[in-house]
Amino acid sequence: MPRAKTPFVDFYSRHGIIPTRQDISNLRRHIERRKSLYRHLGLPAGFFKRISILEFGPGSGHNALVTGLLRPDRYLLVDGNPPSLASTREQLRRHCPKLNYQLKKASITGFQTKERFDLVLAEGLVPTQVNPSRFLRHISQFVNSSGVLVFTTMDAISLLPELLRRWTAWQLTHKLSKLRDKVSLLVDFLDEDVKALPGMSRSAEDWVLDQMLHPWSGPLYSIPQAVGALGSGWSLLGCSPRFLADWRWYKTIYGLEAGNNTFAIRSYYEQAHNLIDHRHIANALPEANNRRLEKLAHEIYMLTFRQEHTGRSTPAKQMASKVAAISKLLEVPLPRSAAALDDFVRACGNKDLLYADFGKFRILWGRGQQYLSLMRR
Repeated sequence: MPRAKTPFVDFYSRHGIIPTRQDISNLRRHIERRKSLYRHLGLPAGFFKRISILEFGPGSGHNALVTGLLRPDRYLLVDGNPPSLASTREQLRRHCPKLNYQLKKASITGFQTKERFDLVLAEGLVPTQVNPSRFLRHISQFVNSSGVLVFTTMDAISLLPELLRRWTAWQLTHKLSKLRDKVSLLVDFLDEDVKALPGMSRSAEDWVLDQMLHPWSGPLYSIPQAVGALGSGWSLLGCSPRFLADWRWYKTIYGLEAGNNTFAIRSYYEQAHNLIDHRHIANALPEANNRRLEKLAHEIYMLTFRQEHTGRSTPAKQMASKVAAISKLLEVPLPRSAAALDDFVRACGNKDLLYADFGKFRILWGRGQQYLSLMRR
């Protein structure tokens, strides 16, 4: 499978889809969810009033409508996918009739403007870009001198259950030529899995398209990588989930120390194992343990990525050995998570994965993507 020249947009445009649509049938709940996210990021509702916002890749516009309801003065939304722009226009027209907004069709990497914004949003865009650090630094340039950048990270630890499902999905569908046949098979196969994820706000079809079949162009991207790429010119404001702990006394945080985000990297490596299973929170682990976990999870990502891009199957035995090694690391701090991974290993022994018993793995879900907010110093 060739890499996309423009990640996300090429796949979405080729098939005329927007697989990021949200269920907003309960609009009040949808609004409260987004407000809760913004509070985690240190951005209460009052922050949005009368500011300027630039959002990259608004997708269906279901999240943008909440941002619009918070009454910014100026709202510019940039997307390269025409159906996304049409959907976003409809959502804003319907729910935010008095909002001052502008939609612009453009590739994000090619977008330029002399204007700088109080808030720049880029949700679900940085990981799997061909060069995520370069992409992140590009979008960060549009934040004004005291503004905030919000984006998401997603690494092989937090995405491990999805990686294993993605490897399985390729095994089941790579001989099928029609996208709709792949979607149909996987929606049925993963029905139990999708129903086990609390708070799922997308349709099973959209989730399969976006998470199982959408081709990745580049690597995943972790919190340490993102913090390192932005450097000391940025101060971490918030994250969701809130697992990064800063124990520094505020009176010591000035000068160069104000841009010292090493606490975030330290916290990440103490808590990274808790990204694998959303159901449990274990005590902190030594950094060396989670470095080992990171290495094994990354190897699983690479096996999955190479399988998709070369068309050469990663043998079930090879995948199972990597998963078994991770299970061994987790059997003390997260025994139920380890047991679920053991069920995946056993399923790999079945010659026909379509009829394998995945047991407790069906209900194992990681914490997916993490949201970060950073303030330009």
